[in-house]
Amino acid sequence: MRRKLTPGLVLGSIAVVLSLTGSAVAGSLITGSDIKNGTITAKDIKSGTITGKDIKKGTITTSRLSESTRSALAGKEGPAGPMGATGAQGAQGLQGERGPSVLGSAGSKGDKGDKGDTGDQGPQGETGATGTKGDKGDPGEKGEKGDTGAQGPKGDNGEKGDKGDKGDNGEKGDKGDKGDPGPVFSSGNWGVINRNTIGSPQAVLRSGPFDAPVGDGSLNFNVGSPAEKATYGNEMDFVGDSVDALAAVGFHVYTTGENNARYTANMPSITFEIDPNMADRTTNYSSLVFTPTANSAANQWSGYIDATTSGLWGLTGGQFAGDTCSLNGSRCTFAQLKDFLDDEDGNPAQILTVAVTKGRDYEWSGAVDGLRINGTVFDFEETGVFERAA
Repeated sequence: MRRKLTPGLVLGSIAVVLSLTGSAVAGSLITGSDIKNGTITAKDIKSGTITGKDIKKGTITTSRLSESTRSALAGKEGPAGPMGATGAQGAQGLQGERGPSVLGSAGSKGDKGDKGDTGDQGPQGETGATGTKGDKGDPGEKGEKGDTGAQGPKGDNGEKGDKGDKGDNGEKGDKGDKGDPGPVFSSGNWGVINRNTIGSPQAVLRSGPFDAPVGDGSLNFNVGSPAEKATYGNEMDFVGDSVDALAAVGFHVYTTGENNARYTANMPSITFEIDPNMADRTTNYSSLVFTPTANSAANQWSGYIDATTSGLWGLTGGQFAGDTCSLNGSRCTFAQLKDFLDDEDGNPAQILTVAVTKGRDYEWSGAVDGLRINGTVFDFEETGVFERAA
């Protein structure tokens, strides 16, 4: 702690200094270089001759004073002053050197402690990297056969296998029963009826299309304009047959979407040329025409179209104009037609020809097969027309 200087102590010190300096004249004649160090002592200085003005400020320090003087100058310790404000933190000193590391000798192993309580389960750690695949283990023992599982769904058919080797001929079997009569080639009187063909339509026997309803072929028509007409029939084998004896008439038709788009009943016809033999009519000729009243489904063969229970019939010729069964009128059903032709004069109407026709109405390209007249079905094939039992 710093010693506190009192006013008395300061004045005393000044008087000593002034007594050492002498008068002002002496000061100007004698300098410090004329006095040998240590030759002037306190007894050589008259008390009170040195005043404060004779001492240069800052020339006398406490180190020039004797220990007893410094002790006299030190007053009693005053009370502690108030704590000063905390100073700013000084800069961090340099890190000292690391002390030597002294490893003590290992102590003896202590006794095994009691097993502690099981701690709470820690959180699940992250999944570790996949380890390398281990060696394949030895096969385990065969387990017991399990219960039969439920039958699974049927799998897809496998690929067709290679054809196997031809097997040995089997023993001759017993003679089979006699089969039904096969198709009989007709008399060859079927063909294009030229006198009833208009323009350049096509009427040809062909195979198909697709699975024909009777046999493998059909009669194909191609009528290119509304002005054309195609007629394919038989002018010989039905001459003289009675119209009243007709009990079953019909056929199968293959048509297209283009045909159906042209009209709601754009279909081929079955046509009989007949002698009406009516007592109140003078004509001995008319065409009796059957036409379906609706198209069959496109791009497939129709079922059997029965002309005796569906569609409409009409007679051509001016002598039938205005009649119910006129082709240019409302036309009539098969039963109404037969009733109209039966005038009970003993002379029934007779058939002259039978044909399948298409034309003088709309363009059409399609096919016909299985023409039925009573108990016979006429099968149109690429090689000709065959008769089959109905």
